Amino acid sequence: MKYPFKEGDDYFVIENDGSLTYSCWDDISEEMHTPSEMYLTTLGVVNIIEKEGSVQLSSRLPDHIKQALESRGYEVTNTKVNLK
Repeated sequence: MKYPFKEGDDYFVIENDGSLTYSCWDDISEEMHTPSEMYLTTLGVVNIIEKEGSVQLSSRLPDHIKQALESRGYEVTNTKVNLK
């Protein structure tokens, strides 16, 4: 089976309530993978923030992604990312 990411890649899943869940691709991700699920890269998340103004998070972002978003001028909390 072909997967959308390789081991160690950061990715996000859009949950049923529209919130984003962060994860890092691994063997468990491969077991849980369904082609119908909407997967995003960090750039995909940035595109949504630019369009919508904010996104809800259902999981805490790792520091390296939080810092990258903050360096681009976004406000990041444990539950939301906003344009400043």
